Amino acid sequence: MLSIFIPDIHGFLVQMKRLVDELVRLGYLADHQLVFLGDYVDRGPDTKGVIDFCIELQKSGHIFICGNHDYLFHQIISKQDPADRFLDDWIFSFTGMTMKSFGLNRFGYRSPSELGLALRAAMSQEEIDFIATLPLYYETGNFIAIHGRCLTSSTWEHQKRELDSWDRLRKYTPDQLAFTNAWGLPLGFDGCVVSGHQIMDEPQISPHRVRLELGLDETGVLVAWIPDQHKLVFANKTETWTTDETP
Repeated sequence: MLSIFIPDIHGFLVQMKRLVDELVRLGYLADHQLVFLGDYVDRGPDTKGVIDFCIELQKSGHIFICGNHDYLFHQIISKQDPADRFLDDWIFSFTGMTMKSFGLNRFGYRSPSELGLALRAAMSQEEIDFIATLPLYYETGNFIAIHGRCLTSSTWEHQKRELDSWDRLRKYTPDQLAFTNAWGLPLGFDGCVVSGHQIMDEPQISPHRVRLELGLDETGVLVAWIPDQHKLVFANKTETWTTDETP
C-alpha cells in the first residue's frame, strides 16, 4: 500500500483532524495508509484527544511509531525507572497541559510514581495499550519510518536488531530514539529514511533522507508528505493548502 508520512502531533488535535480531513477530501485515503512518526503527547492542549483519535485511525489500518515523548509518557504511567533524569525533565516541562487534558492537575504529587499512578487511573485501558505497544520503526516499500534515530556507522539490519531488542525489553533512553545526524543514513542503505523530531524551517526532502517536523507547537503548522504524488499537504488551525515538494 502507498504511504503518507506525518510528523510530530504533540497534543494538537485540531490541526491533526484538519489535516486528516483534507487528505480524505483529496481522495488520498482510498489507497494510502497514514504513517505517523511519533510524539503524540505533550506540549499541545489535547493529548488525550490526540491519543483517542490515533486509536480510531489505527483501527482503520494506519500506522503509529514511538517518539521520545511517547516513551517518557509510557515510563511515567508504568512506574519504570522513577529516578530517571528524563522523567524529571518530562514532569517539569510537559505535565501541565498533558495532565489537564485528562482532567488532572500537575501539582500535589509527592513523587513521579504517584503522578504516574494518577495519570494511569485517568486513562482507559485502550489508551494505555496504545502508548505501551508503539513500535520503534516501520518499514514499507523502500522507506524506513523512524522518529529520529538513524546511525551512519552500521547497517540498517544491525540497527533493526538493536531496536527490536530495545523494544522487547523497553529499556532505552529518549536520546536513543531522537538525537542523530539530520541527514544520516545507515551504512550501505539505498532506500529512504523518513523522520520527524528535529524541527526544520520547511520540509527537507532528498532521494534518501526526508525530515518533516515543522515545530507544530511553535509554528501551528502540520504537514503530510505524499511521496508517490510528490505533494505536501499542510494544515493549521484555520486552513489547509497543498504544494509540490521541493527537493
